[in-house]
Amino acid sequence: MDGHCDRLVGAHIVLQFPSHTATDNILMAAVLAKGMTVIENAAREPEISDLASMLTEMGARIQGAGTSRIEVEGVEELRPADHKAIPDRVEAATFVAAVGLAGGEVVVDGARPEHMDMLLEKLRQMGMDCSATSEGLLVSRRGAPAVRRHSHSSLSGRSD
Repeated sequence: MDGHCDRLVGAHIVLQFPSHTATDNILMAAVLAKGMTVIENAAREPEISDLASMLTEMGARIQGAGTSRIEVEGVEELRPADHKAIPDRVEAATFVAAVGLAGGEVVVDGARPEHMDMLLEKLRQMGMDCSATSEGLLVSRRGAPAVRRHSHSSLSGRSD
């Protein structure tokens, strides 16, 4: 069997789980598909919103990026745009974790604390200082990190 179509057609898509990669790929396909595409249970990471922002700058019509429901009205074409991608929060978290292990003080240039709320809260509970600066994120640890017990019941069905 051989299939062909000139253009994708919008659809209502319900993701089994909020996959970042699936949301990215569907979003990119949907902007040039004919009609409306709705993504339910979409991933909500900051990178999804940034991709939607870039696509919108290129002429896409996207509503709801950053929420679990994204609506995309397909367009005929996209235009070039200048867009600066947001800083990589996983890379920033690596430097933050290094300070937590080794101690000291570091400014992670360009890091966006609002993209790492849960991580920074846990690090504060361990005794680290984490604060936003005009350059990014200032993190420091003096002395030994505080040890905390935590439950992992949501992952294994058990808790400590």
